[in-house]
Amino acid sequence: MEISVGVQLVFVNAGPVTLDDRGDLVFPRLPAGPGVYRLELRAADALQVYVGQAANLRRRAWEITGDLTPTTPRRGGSGSF
Repeated sequence: MEISVGVQLVFVNAGPVTLDDRGDLVFPRLPAGPGVYRLELRAADALQVYVGQAANLRRRAWEITGDLTPTTPRRGGSGSF
């Protein structure tokens, strides 16, 4: 028995991750559902790319900034998810 399986991933640009006036990360509004993400961090002479999956993309963004409670912004989390 032969089974053929294919997977196609389409990345939708959610927008840029920026810094606010305090230097905290500000993510664009992300869905609270599951998905695959690609995060590019660029510096003048370097590029880091992270690809992962999450059951809740919005929560994963909060985990990246080090804050698991979106209602209580802390350094690294602007509360704008």
